[in-house]
Amino acid sequence: MFKQLLVPVDGSPLAEQALGPAAYIARRSGGRLDIVRVHQPLPVTDFADDSVDQALMQAEHAYLESIADEVTSGSTTPVTHVLLRGDVVDMICARATDRHADLIVITTHGRTGLSRSWLGSVADGLIRHAHVPVLLLRAQSRKADHNAAQHPFRRILVLLDGSSESEEVLSAATTLAAVDQSDVVLLRIVQPLPS
Repeated sequence: MFKQLLVPVDGSPLAEQALGPAAYIARRSGGRLDIVRVHQPLPVTDFADDSVDQALMQAEHAYLESIADEVTSGSTTPVTHVLLRGDVVDMICARATDRHADLIVITTHGRTGLSRSWLGSVADGLIRHAHVPVLLLRAQSRKADHNAAQHPFRRILVLLDGSSESEEVLSAATTLAAVDQSDVVLLRIVQPLPS
């Protein structure tokens, strides 16, 4: 089961949508939740900017505390939170390693192609660099679905390519399926040979 789940947030309602499902997984697994925000320093650093930067960090820390309080209200799931400073993907990956996270849970817009490469993607960076499984959740457009925690995973799709690396996710997928008694669907797409 998942004993340590990490949820990166950035102050947006989109990122916060991961908190409900992550808390559900933690509760069903008897695990802990670690909420992480990475502060992006101001690009210009003079004395005036330092005070603005410090004020921003204080506001971000207060935001994290309010989110942690909201998650723990009415729940017995242990929640920690931390404000880090630096490159977002690097800091989240380092925190996952430091906390021995079993799973990183993040909501994504699901952008593809040019929009993803133009804007960059924390989710994409985590998939490429994290040493633990990353659960990507599709953004919910209906407000009622944002914090829904009743059986969020009915069917889990696992993409395989025949490599041993792709098969490493099977353990996490079956563990997640056990949390919610979900079906696991394995998918491998084979390119046809040219005739």
